[in-house]
Amino acid sequence: MLIDQADNVIHDETAARKILRELFTEMAHFTLDTGHSIKEMVLYMHMRATHGPVSIRGLAQASGFPVETVRRALKRNEERGYVRVTQEGYRELTEAGILVGDQLYTKAFERISALRRLDRAMGG
Repeated sequence: MLIDQADNVIHDETAARKILRELFTEMAHFTLDTGHSIKEMVLYMHMRATHGPVSIRGLAQASGFPVETVRRALKRNEERGYVRVTQEGYRELTEAGILVGDQLYTKAFERISALRRLDRAMGG
């Protein structure tokens, strides 16, 4: 597995670059396979970390994405059944959204950990 290979790279920059490219490719395929964009993954992670309802503006500030980008992504995920609107107008993850968010978070965490190991192995 690519993540295991990251542990074996000591100072081989060519191998490290190859693994890095493969990690990013794998992440892109994961987003295509699940139907979620990288932006949606980031929004899921922010929403999961707050453990409660969030405003669109607050989510935009936390993620660094424009308000309209957040609004569109949340609308798509409302239609998919992953996000719901509270009576107060905030957004929160549904149970299905929490499961998807946890899967996305786990995948992202695995890859970030592998990238950190590569960085350390390369003397970073």
